[in-house]
Amino acid sequence: MADAGAGDSPVVSVIVPAHNAAPYLGDALESLRTQTLTDIEVLVVDDGSTDGTASVAQSYAARDPRFRVFRNEPASGRPGSARNIGLRAARGSYVALLDADDVAVPTRLEMSVDALRHTGASIAFGDFCKFNDSDGAAYAQAHLEGGNFVARAEQHLEPAGDSLFRCSPRFAVYLLTDIPAINTQTFMALREDLAAAGFFDETLVGSEDLDLFLRLVERAPVVYIDAVLTLMRVHPASLTATQTDRCALDAIQVRRAHVAVMRPRMTTSEQHAATRAIAGMLADLGYGRWIRGERASARAALMESLRLHRDGRIMVMYLKAWIPFSLLLRIRTLLMGNPA
Repeated sequence: MADAGAGDSPVVSVIVPAHNAAPYLGDALESLRTQTLTDIEVLVVDDGSTDGTASVAQSYAARDPRFRVFRNEPASGRPGSARNIGLRAARGSYVALLDADDVAVPTRLEMSVDALRHTGASIAFGDFCKFNDSDGAAYAQAHLEGGNFVARAEQHLEPAGDSLFRCSPRFAVYLLTDIPAINTQTFMALREDLAAAGFFDETLVGSEDLDLFLRLVERAPVVYIDAVLTLMRVHPASLTATQTDRCALDAIQVRRAHVAVMRPRMTTSEQHAATRAIAGMLADLGYGRWIRGERASARAALMESLRLHRDGRIMVMYLKAWIPFSLLLRIRTLLMGNPA
């Protein structure tokens, strides 16, 4: 779909933060260059890369005037900082986000703009599918489909057309009580609403996207597109893989802050669900620390989880965290016997 824009104002600005992403960036930018919606601009923000990221980005800018490249020096180490540079330079009516290691399906931008225009919403998001970087194999199910999102969020969704659902005004509460729904790679919003919401919190390494989405959803109508819009690459160099604890702690901080603000508007059951979600994240944090041999900090996270929500499984995990994970593995191997 080639949608005529007004002069230098494209329909969509797509912001792509990139830090040492040379092996992946070309795939991401190619997926944007070949979108069915052609009236777009792509803003690549090189966040202090020391590899060939800048060369890849500049090669697209040299061939296609829709691509612009920005350099952030020194590296911020925070996706929100790079995205905010792009947001301040964006000229489109709508803003979409894509990370440098992911790939947009060809119709992603067209479907999102059509959904926003059809429903009158200000924010759109959809489903995504993960794939392994090592062999390119896609996961069996899309992320939200696999989590039964439509069924679980049924009371917050109103059918609005083919594969479209308007989200209720209380959708922000749902985001705090159940599975993460809005993903950065499928997100699109009116630029003016993003500016009014205050952009990304640059102090956060992880969940800066959820923090912004919650602020936006509180003030603007949302539409869900029940289709895969993006392919998310899974690889060991991703931010969540290299800064697991920091991302988890930021996620817990963001949820706690927003629950505190929304608590007066939440029912008792919603408050309990939001607390259980935070407790589950603390338990995951503790389990990861235990596996890495950080038993004291693992027990601290698990005990904090238990203070929020008593759960027998977490209590068992807490007791296990007094024993080295490697020792339990050896004991298990001895009990099971060595396979022939």
